[in-house]
Amino acid sequence: MKKSLYFIVFFLTLFNSCSDDSSIPVESEDVTANIEGDVFKSGFYHLITRTDTETGSTVLQLGAYEDNGNGIIFVLYDFHGVGKYTLNNSICCDYISYVNGSIGFDYSTHHLGCDGSGEINITYADENKVEGTFFFTGKGLNDCDVSKSITDGNFSCKYQTTN
Repeated sequence: MKKSLYFIVFFLTLFNSCSDDSSIPVESEDVTANIEGDVFKSGFYHLITRTDTETGSTVLQLGAYEDNGNGIIFVLYDFHGVGKYTLNNSICCDYISYVNGSIGFDYSTHHLGCDGSGEINITYADENKVEGTFFFTGKGLNDCDVSKSITDGNFSCKYQTTN
């Protein structure tokens, strides 16, 4: 449970520290998904790219949050633009998670020993914006028998580039 809370605090700090006016969504920009029958619609998001200094790869990070603290977070460590990115526990570092803010618990495709899976499909990407779809089944941080299915995910977000 403590690891999950540290994970949430880390990403909230990361994404809040990189915020600027360009990361505030306007009417046509948002992140939506179906969380086992409940609608997720972000109240705010942060989308950034950065260069991994060790590998030289472009890293894409998205954190989208509802006003109640629930969030969807994904990281792609070898972002190369438009295409399908398959997520499972065997791929190092790429992941997508759903964080339930009210109980401080997350469901992810990348918890060691769990078999979460999913896909992010980037349908459009340029120097200003990235769009796409996603779905995944996230496994619980400390309990692989607990899972959450996220379907019908869509995002259309402006981003900033950082080094």
